Amino acid sequence: MHTTHKIQSLALLGIVSTVAFERIAATDWRFLHSKAGILICLWSVLPYMLMACATALLKTPRAQSWWLAVSAVMIMLAIMAYYHTLFVQPDAQGALIFLFLPLVQCLIACVAVILLRFLAGRDR
Repeated sequence: MHTTHKIQSLALLGIVSTVAFERIAATDWRFLHSKAGILICLWSVLPYMLMACATALLKTPRAQSWWLAVSAVMIMLAIMAYYHTLFVQPDAQGALIFLFLPLVQCLIACVAVILLRFLAGRDR
């Protein structure tokens, strides 16, 4: 399987797992009946959409391999954070993870892509 396909598969795993955790936190699918629920859902999956789109910016196989590793770690940590928040230490403020974790993921993704593009340009 090509590295791009692996990254896209990981991004899909991140999207599915995030929406599943949101559904568990909301106890049913009615959270998608409101505009706010749809916006929160889109915000939560934004890092994974960026993850899939970033493969187009990384042209070299080495940069794509590193991006695959960064993506895998980001998704694994996100799943662990969602699980911990919802099942290990449930709290009334736990829902804030659906707002702030995507922000942190987007920042990490942007920094990683910029760094990998810079390093890929130096390899030429």
